[in-house]
Amino acid sequence: MRAFGNIYRSVKYVIITIIAFFVFQSCTSEKKLPNRNNQIFKENYTYFANDELKISLKYFADYDFQEVYDRNIKRSYDSRVMRKYFKKKYFVYANKTFIEPLFESALFIVPEAKFNKSDLRSFTEHKLENQNIFYQHVDSLDYTKYRIYPYAEQNSFLLFAYKAKNRSHFFNIKEFENYIFPSLTMGANYKKHVLQSPFDAANQSFFAIDSSLNYLAPVAMLEMYKKQFEEQYHVYIQALATYTSFVENHDSLQNYLKFWIDNTKYRLNRDIYFDTSKMAFDESFIEQLKVIADTNRVIMLNENHFVPKDRLMMYNLLDLFAKRGYKYLAIEAIWEDGDTLTQRGYPILSSGFYTREPTMSNMIRKAISLGFKIVNYDAWKGNRDSLQARNIFEKTIQQDSSAKVLVHAGIGHINETREHGKRKNMAGYFYDISGINPFTIDQLEFMPLLHLFENHYVGIIQKNDFPQNGKVINVDAYLLNNLDFENDYFGNSRETFVVKIDSLDNPYEDETFVAYLYIKSEYEQHANKAIPISVKLINYRQEKVIYKIDLCDKNELLFIVRDRFNQIVFVKPVSLIR
Repeated sequence: MRAFGNIYRSVKYVIITIIAFFVFQSCTSEKKLPNRNNQIFKENYTYFANDELKISLKYFADYDFQEVYDRNIKRSYDSRVMRKYFKKKYFVYANKTFIEPLFESALFIVPEAKFNKSDLRSFTEHKLENQNIFYQHVDSLDYTKYRIYPYAEQNSFLLFAYKAKNRSHFFNIKEFENYIFPSLTMGANYKKHVLQSPFDAANQSFFAIDSSLNYLAPVAMLEMYKKQFEEQYHVYIQALATYTSFVENHDSLQNYLKFWIDNTKYRLNRDIYFDTSKMAFDESFIEQLKVIADTNRVIMLNENHFVPKDRLMMYNLLDLFAKRGYKYLAIEAIWEDGDTLTQRGYPILSSGFYTREPTMSNMIRKAISLGFKIVNYDAWKGNRDSLQARNIFEKTIQQDSSAKVLVHAGIGHINETREHGKRKNMAGYFYDISGINPFTIDQLEFMPLLHLFENHYVGIIQKNDFPQNGKVINVDAYLLNNLDFENDYFGNSRETFVVKIDSLDNPYEDETFVAYLYIKSEYEQHANKAIPISVKLINYRQEKVIYKIDLCDKNELLFIVRDRFNQIVFVKPVSLIR
């Protein structure tokens, strides 16, 4: 019995050892897979790189990559000679286009010792200028080509297989070859694409093939390639917040705003409590704003560039300021000449970056309709804040000694305190240049505190009554902004209407579409360069979209739905004429 027990323990030990060996071998082989260091970069183009293999290529943007091997890749190709190399241990990647012409391709790296050179008998050798030597075989019946590059530095061969969906697409396969393969770098010539900032990469995705704005693509690109921006994570979150803010009903924006508040200096104010009796809420807020407008000539209001309701606040206050003699609106976000924009009456694609966000564009439209002259003032060379201040002064007060000016600026430019001995901000320089002390109003300090004031839409507190502890920006007053886009606290005559959607062409399962609402005359004149007054996400089952707008003088609108590729799938004129 004891002998049997010893035999049992010995057999058990051998079995465990064998299992452990195979598990170890499996794990080891997994670690040695050639695709383990793949990197995919998505910008205007799709870039592939592998630092270990020292291989890089550039594809068109419309390629989806697959980095996990499956047997369907092998089944896609008919050549028995080449298919024997289609193995997991040689697999680098596969990819395919998602718009026509439809191509797919795969890359394998095969060790020299495992490659039978006699398999190249049906291949022709090619030596193109400034390219690596390669061998190529064409299978016109299968609409497939195979290309093999000797790779001496890795003691291996690179095997590319690429094919078209059908005969008509196969005629375009030269386009694939002439673009993709000249970008191939390997070995000593290896050169990896340098990733742009999240903002630059997303901005390139902002423009569709027809140069129209694709409000869905930048967010999709950033979310898909999150890992690539790990070293720029805070900038990455700001980019995501910015592009999600361009769409009215994007659910992710609040999460990005929370991250931004929790990870910036504004989080210091989260637990500050103070005497709220010093604040002017709602109706009292309006009365205090009237006093501020009457007793000042220059008022500066800041915004967080990815919080559209900061622009909604200025939008709603324009009437109040216009009635009190303000006739200049200087906006940091504008690129083009302010006089040109004022004369046109609305922004277009070239007007700026943040002007592409509907709330900003509507703020500009309303200001011009009220008689404001739009002033562009931003500067990018030299001392930016000093030049901003001088531009505002020279385009307003210097030309019109009685001018009353509103300024809509970025976060810190209205700060009236030097930061840690650094140079002044725009508001301080403006005081020096003009001799006029601007009344500065901040909208950011209250961001972490909004939950304390859920019963109020708006509020304002003077700087001496606001807690100094943890305060980031030193201004004359701090503004509480609890506005939303559904409820109009300021009593504008908003038009509520419904656009019914008859059908969406070729809907995909769970597909997200984007609904754009344009002023028809603007779209007819500028087409893809027109800026919508509303951008909303909808799904393919949605039968209607509800709008509330107060641009009632713009009676003719145009409703356009685009898919994720920015192709128009539905168009409907909308008339608000009763």
